Amino acid sequence: PAAGRSSANSTLAGFRLNNKDDKLATTKDVLKPTSASWTTVYNGLISEIKPGHYPPKTLKSYRSWVRHLQNYTRCNDPRLLSTADVKEFLTFLAVKRNMSALYRNQAFNAFLFLFKNVLKKDFGEIKMVKLLYGRGFRLFECMNLRVGCFNFDTGILTAHDEKGKKDRTVPLPEALIPELKDCLQTVINLHQQDIDLRYGGTFLPDSLSKKYKNAAKELARRWLFPAKTLTFVP
Repeated sequence: PAAGRSSANSTLAGFRLNNKDDKLATTKDVLKPTSASWTTVYNGLISEIKPGHYPPKTLKSYRSWVRHLQNYTRCNDPRLLSTADVKEFLTFLAVKRNMSALYRNQAFNAFLFLFKNVLKKDFGEIKMVKLLYGRGFRLFECMNLRVGCFNFDTGILTAHDEKGKKDRTVPLPEALIPELKDCLQTVINLHQQDIDLRYGGTFLPDSLSKKYKNAAKELARRWLFPAKTLTFVP
């Protein structure tokens, strides 16, 4: 059988939820699905922010965003909170509320602080989240990005729609470029490994693979967020 590498879209590995970390520790407490108190969360925000000498507006902003998230999750017990809830809420802000990238970035920073410093939980894949909400990309668009979508010389990212619809071009944020280059190097190493082992390459739309026989083995066609395991085709 032939083997090829698909996008992480099939497993959402590019925005992998660290299930082991997201699972609740064994406890005898009954976790309330709704109408739970978030007092400990707000107290945690205060205790974590003040010792760090953050400006007062930071606490005000973070507390406001956490309150919005609390309402969105219908006051679920904060111990049940996962990165999936955050992703869903940020997508809601972008798609349903048409909120600007500036405010979505503020929300992202607040939730990152919440998970890391208050809930003591891993937030997951940061590069993906920054790309999603910093540039206004939706999840499926991020998962379909290929190496050839990035032009670091001009600082431009072009999201190609493989169904023939209009492509989308956005500027790359300078602060994100070093992380993306590190991610790209990982893809380059994986690409060379697959080529050395004579695997089939990257899966492409049928029309493209028929027109360009060797396209699947080109680095530019590689997914930026590839699946961690190969897909075998009989």
